[in-house]
Amino acid sequence: MILFRVEHPTDGTGPYNGPDWPDQNTMAWQHKDSEHPHPQLDEKLGYCSRRLEKCSCDSPEALLTWFRGWWDQMHAAGYEVVIVDAEARVGQYGQALYWVEGSEILEHLDIPTFTELFADTDADDLVPA
Repeated sequence: MILFRVEHPTDGTGPYNGPDWPDQNTMAWQHKDSEHPHPQLDEKLGYCSRRLEKCSCDSPEALLTWFRGWWDQMHAAGYEVVIVDAEARVGQYGQALYWVEGSEILEHLDIPTFTELFADTDADDLVPA
């Protein structure tokens, strides 16, 4: 399955747990809602093995929506989008968990390139006013 993930190129961690960036905690708190369920609270996923699985989305549109308003800040903090081919479980809102073992990173995209390729609007429209 082709998946889309935001991660830091230095260590492969996602924006909730990766290297600190100025608005990381703010985003994490804002994402504790029904549209951004933690994998363990997503009734379609039920659990997450953090050592064996990584979070992603099943489409570029789902990833754009999940992080709407945070793209500029994540880009400034050095995050990128990776396109991954992996065995995955898909939950609500396009959230997906994939097994790290056996996964293959197909492409690394900087955030402006990703938003330009996949968004109907440009990257500036995806950041908070």
